[in-house]
Amino acid sequence: MNLYLTSDGYVPSAREGGALYVRVDLRDEQSLARAFSSVNHTKHSTFLSSCLKVPPDPVKNLYNSLVYFRVPKSMLDRKLRLFIIVSSYQVPHTMKHQMPFIPIGSTDTLDQDLK
Repeated sequence: MNLYLTSDGYVPSAREGGALYVRVDLRDEQSLARAFSSVNHTKHSTFLSSCLKVPPDPVKNLYNSLVYFRVPKSMLDRKLRLFIIVSSYQVPHTMKHQMPFIPIGSTDTLDQDLK
């Protein structure tokens, strides 16, 4: 399980499959440059937490929270949303990784809560 923070009202879709992640073919010299170019031209920003156990273990940190995202203050009014994403072992994976990619829950826009 991961927490996924998005800006500008971006909503990830389970139909996108692994579209939450940028795919890079290390055998292709231009693949990394294309990935950076693609990310630089997106309108929204995304942040991904580290993997969490289900249910998550309590974490001792400065904020007494499971995860926290450090975002620039200028992003606090950019329609931030938080999603829970998980893996599904019942779906045959077309990807070569087991990273979570199915959103199962979300918050409303967090702009008012963060002010």
